[in-house]
Amino acid sequence: MEIIKANPDIPLFVLHEINKDPNRSQNFMLDQIAAKVQPFMDQIKEEREKENTVDLPAEQILVNNMSLVIFPFFIGRAVFKTILEKNKDDYDAFIEERQRLLPDYIVSIVMNK
Repeated sequence: MEIIKANPDIPLFVLHEINKDPNRSQNFMLDQIAAKVQPFMDQIKEEREKENTVDLPAEQILVNNMSLVIFPFFIGRAVFKTILEKNKDDYDAFIEERQRLLPDYIVSIVMNK
């Protein structure tokens, strides 16, 4: 979230690059991102086997988490500022609050109680 806050156009840039050259983007994701994501996926699978998490595949949990983080920067910024009639400072405060709340929220929706 820190990287996207500092560079809020990254999600649009990534989407553009994926559409422009899918093979190049795929190679970058495999080389740079997959290895960083794998420990998370392994942990989710292990916890699921212990029945500590909700009954969702690790891939679904990963995509849900990515969506929760990226959406406010990708589409949410326009929605928040336009439909909710908020200014840049309101949006920035919203993102700061979201960064504080999101980890606990994710844990609460993924872990069995």
